[in-house]
Amino acid sequence: MKRYLGVKHIKDDTYQLNFRPFKKSKRVFRRVKAESHKAAFAKLSEIIAETRKIKNPEIGQRENETFDEIFPTFERNIIADNLTKKTIYGLKRVYKRLFNEFRLKRFPHVTTPAQLGLPFFLEYKSYYGVELKHPTGLESEFGRVVCIMNRLRKLRYCSESIIKDMREIKIPQSPKKDYPEITDSVIKVFLTVVKRLRPDLYGPIYFMLRTGRRVEETTLIERKDVIWEGVRPVKVKVRAETTKMRRVAPLNYLDPDLEAHIRQAYQKSNNRHSPYLFLNRLNKKCSQRVITRFLGDLSEEVLKVRITSHYFRHRFCTECGKANLPLIDVMAISGIKDVGILTRYYSHSTNEGLSKVLESTRLM
Repeated sequence: MKRYLGVKHIKDDTYQLNFRPFKKSKRVFRRVKAESHKAAFAKLSEIIAETRKIKNPEIGQRENETFDEIFPTFERNIIADNLTKKTIYGLKRVYKRLFNEFRLKRFPHVTTPAQLGLPFFLEYKSYYGVELKHPTGLESEFGRVVCIMNRLRKLRYCSESIIKDMREIKIPQSPKKDYPEITDSVIKVFLTVVKRLRPDLYGPIYFMLRTGRRVEETTLIERKDVIWEGVRPVKVKVRAETTKMRRVAPLNYLDPDLEAHIRQAYQKSNNRHSPYLFLNRLNKKCSQRVITRFLGDLSEEVLKVRITSHYFRHRFCTECGKANLPLIDVMAISGIKDVGILTRYYSHSTNEGLSKVLESTRLM
């Protein structure tokens, strides 16, 4: 059966055109006179173009609202979507930078989202990377820009065509950060110093080293999240991706070492009547910023290289990769949901790994 493409021959030089001028709009049927099938297709294209010039019903009645008038509605929309405070703050900041600072500098004649086009976003790419000097942050910045435009489309302030045009913009991927290769013996010495100087921070730091969990997830673990089997803690309900998608990725297996570590932290928290598992020396929830700053300052002094709390996540995944451990098990312990994220961001090439590859290909 021949596929019907919107042009149908009726009789002699008469053709019937069948098309949708916009996505999800009603179909339009029209008969035209044409010399050939090809000429009928040309007329179909002309009619669609003329129809779209009149008005885009996809935008609705909001096409004349300015960016300043839209912002309160946009803000209510992202707040109602139960996003984290960090995500809401990031989207609002990008919205103001994009439609207030940049637009008034380069495109002052653009006053509504319906007037936006591909040149606007191509110019913003250059503005953000060159003028604001953030060439390595383009990928995350345009991720937020696309998120903002998708919300404006759903709120009927702009059409879907601009979203399709934005997909043509090529954004360079952010380069991986340097991964310092630190031996196990050196890490043990470093942890000994941490335990001596700040025993309260040793708990979350050791947990991150063993499981590869983020500092945001680790500091938010509560006593009620620890699942017990008799007198043994056997699971931890870690709220993974807490700064992004609020997904849950529980830690469903604990070895004896981790069991003892969590039992000790649980007992201390229980004695201090705090809901959180890991407490600081003031018996309050450990601060992410304090942990990161402490690790950076101490590592520069002891290891001669500055590391952050996120280093332990990279180390966990890289060491598991060197040991040829199953990816599904690595993801289950670390809480990573996407294997692409694991291989792209958290796996690194190491001298030991390279030597293993060459050793395995050497002819005996």
